[in-house]
Amino acid sequence: MREDKATEQQGGRLALLALTAFLMMLGLGVLFPVIGLFVRSLGYSEAQVGLLISSYAAMSFLFAPLWGRFSERYGRRPAIMIGLAGFSAGFAFFAVSHSFPEFLAARILGGIFAAATLPSIFAYVADVSAPDKRSVSMGLIGASIGMGVVMGPVFGGVLAKLYGFRAPFAGGAAIGLLTLVVVFLLLPESITDEIRTGIESRRAARLASGQTTTKVALELWPYLTFSFLFQASKMGFESTIAFLVADRFFIGASAAELEHVPLTVGYLLFGIGLVGVGIQGGGIRTLARRYSDYTLLKAGTLCTAIGIAALGFSTNWSILIPFSFVLALGYALAAPTFMALLSLAPAAHGIQAEVQGLNTGAQSLGRVVGPLLFLAIYAAGIEITYSLAALLCLLALALLILKIPEGQLSGDRQASSEESVAPVV
Repeated sequence: MREDKATEQQGGRLALLALTAFLMMLGLGVLFPVIGLFVRSLGYSEAQVGLLISSYAAMSFLFAPLWGRFSERYGRRPAIMIGLAGFSAGFAFFAVSHSFPEFLAARILGGIFAAATLPSIFAYVADVSAPDKRSVSMGLIGASIGMGVVMGPVFGGVLAKLYGFRAPFAGGAAIGLLTLVVVFLLLPESITDEIRTGIESRRAARLASGQTTTKVALELWPYLTFSFLFQASKMGFESTIAFLVADRFFIGASAAELEHVPLTVGYLLFGIGLVGVGIQGGGIRTLARRYSDYTLLKAGTLCTAIGIAALGFSTNWSILIPFSFVLALGYALAAPTFMALLSLAPAAHGIQAEVQGLNTGAQSLGRVVGPLLFLAIYAAGIEITYSLAALLCLLALALLILKIPEGQLSGDRQASSEESVAPVV
């Protein structure tokens, strides 16, 4: 009876965390089809839009480790709540801003505090999930994040069409506040004295072993560089797609007609996200029975490069939409297979959490550099911008082939499998 009650409580907490992750990403996703067009409509350049997008990612990169230590010392619940409050404040400030310094300050504020939320959610899941159930629990949170990312752009596009370009930012702030209230009322703290003792023990053992973060990062540099290049290339598409749609398919449009652009972009991103969810949710399992993770990663990276390059030369919807799905296929194949191969790297054995943290850092740097680079050169031409993004993806593919040979990983797969089924003591 007591065990059933504990299982029920755990299920309730995980459902609440999944809802929190979904709502936060829904609130974040509303800006994807809007922010560039809104800032451009006020007379600012594409390069300034890139600075706004990159500043948020840069603050998240810098402050995520600090928030991680904060959550270990003061608790996951306070960190999640502070993150949601800062997330909402940043969106609200942006919605009422009128000058570029104000926009930049709003993005910096949001990035600093929002960095506390998702890492604390994943840490909370690890706190309350048994080791043999943890991957399933993490998958639930990942799926919730994915659905928020998929639905957010459509929601943002609808708000922009109905109420103007500022409405999605106010909507994001409202969603953040709603999520904060839910967490405050329903989510208990997860860290117990036992968990805190375990954290301190692992930290002490790590220091005693001499296995520094720098040493691990140097051993994993091909993987981390691949992750950086792929993410920067991906941001080349995500940060400019609203401009591409407006400049290619709404040339000479009136101000009223331009209000349709965010919703059009929202539908496009929704379709791309839906394809990705479908492939990662089921299709990749079928492919994995016939092909290795390494082969699927190469195919996914190549599809991404082809899709991005083709979008840069698309002059009608009959080209843009099919190659958007090629791009979606590439993303869906590359993301999970890369994570699987990273977990099999010799340097990753026994320190998976540390390695995933390094990978998150590499991706964050890609999200910082990508918008700065591609929006700075966007004025030189859509074709140049998307060709360069595709080139970064091809560089990642070359690095994969030359520096991460499949033979290096095949011998580790068995060891990894044996670790995963080892009894939990």
